[in-house]
Amino acid sequence: MHKIKQVFLLVTLLLLQESCYVYDDVPGNRTIILPQPMLDVLGNEVESIQLESGTAAILRYKEPAVGNSVLNLNVNAPPQGQIRAGKSVRLGGYFYGGWTNGNYMSSDQLEWISNNLDILSLNPNYVIPGSNLNGGATPDDIARLKLRNPQFKFYCMLFATTLREPQFDPTTMSGWVVRDKNGKEAIGVRRGYDNDLNHLMDLGNEDYAAYFRDFIISHTNQYHADGVVTDEVMWEGYWGLDIKDMRDYSSVEQITQTCYDWLERIKTNNPKEVIHQAFWSQAQQYTNGIWGEVSFYSWFRDNAAYPVFYEKINYSEIVDAIRSYGHRGETYIWAAWYDQNDPAELEYAVATYLLGKSGDYVVFQPQPIYNGGYGNNLAGYDIGTSIREYETNKNILDVELGDPIGDYYYEKHNFKNIWVRKFTNGIVYCNPAPD
Repeated sequence: MHKIKQVFLLVTLLLLQESCYVYDDVPGNRTIILPQPMLDVLGNEVESIQLESGTAAILRYKEPAVGNSVLNLNVNAPPQGQIRAGKSVRLGGYFYGGWTNGNYMSSDQLEWISNNLDILSLNPNYVIPGSNLNGGATPDDIARLKLRNPQFKFYCMLFATTLREPQFDPTTMSGWVVRDKNGKEAIGVRRGYDNDLNHLMDLGNEDYAAYFRDFIISHTNQYHADGVVTDEVMWEGYWGLDIKDMRDYSSVEQITQTCYDWLERIKTNNPKEVIHQAFWSQAQQYTNGIWGEVSFYSWFRDNAAYPVFYEKINYSEIVDAIRSYGHRGETYIWAAWYDQNDPAELEYAVATYLLGKSGDYVVFQPQPIYNGGYGNNLAGYDIGTSIREYETNKNILDVELGDPIGDYYYEKHNFKNIWVRKFTNGIVYCNPAPD
């Protein structure tokens, strides 16, 4: 029995030596002692770190591991396949407007995209068939981006429930709109008054679904696009219109099923990808990934459920969604909201992304909150904002950790789960535990 205890003690000591961190478990102490000096995102050598609730540390080894692809990265070589080969954070984005430059895409912004993004989605303010909007992205622009980066994916953004004249033809489409109890075309999202050029489309109308599917195919072919991002699929009812005022719908459940049926119809005989915001499995069975609007807020914590587009999701589900879409090779534009002037919040968001990230098409979109955040402005959807955030925070967004070594795991520190993921050239250490 004495020998068994000795063997057990020896194995325990060996395991402790292999661990990346040594913890000082004094109650209330958040200091983590590292077994060897490492480099933080600023390049500072650190021997210990403080990890408060809602913070993270992205650390690199001082000497990269032998065989790490980062060592062989030739930054002057033309990109082969991935525009950010060797970088741990893949970048992409869904852009809704260009407040810093007017509602168009400038040549400088297109050049920045060609050097930094692997996935891009643009809304009609940037991409309208037959128009380049005084410098907007043209089909030739998209073709050049794809030539520059063979793995680049482009998605046209289309509103699911809105058609605007002249695309909306009153002579043939008047039967495709949502109607109120009196049979009049309803006032709702993007349609603010009678005679508005915007029309609120009925997803339950099969003719509209067939039209939308065919439009996806023709529009994406014109723009060399891989597919579309459909915005405003109204799971919980049509925005701006009370169900009791609708002629053809009487419950949220009926509308939700109508949305699922519409997705199935627009995907039938459609070779193009369709992605949207809804992350839950029933909504995703008809689509090819997620536009992850509000994927993450800097105040998300472990052991709490947060409402995101009519469903609740907890921290584990957030990380597991990143992992599962990556393993399936599907697109996930993972948008993170954080305070504009707080790099610690950005590091926490990036660390969460890295806990689950795998595959080529799970990309990070920085969406800093300022001037009141979403609702007061849409700065996070402006390509100029992404450029500014990247140029300001290259130390975080350009981090090179090499290849992941397995999935994330937990370590206990002061009775809290600390999330850890090892890489060949470093480690991500994240504390989502609440105070």
